[in-house]
Amino acid sequence: MKDWGDYSIEFEKADTKVRISAKGVCAVMLLLVMMAWSVIRMWA
Repeated sequence: MKDWGDYSIEFEKADTKVRISAKGVCAVMLLLVMMAWSVIRMWA
């Protein structure tokens, strides 16, 4: 991993920002689903 200061500038310039944001949204949704599933299983 390099410094995030360098990446933030490249992300705003390149089309990779769209792909990374899409991957981030998918990862967040997966995390939320897994957390909700574990909570439901705990209380069930």
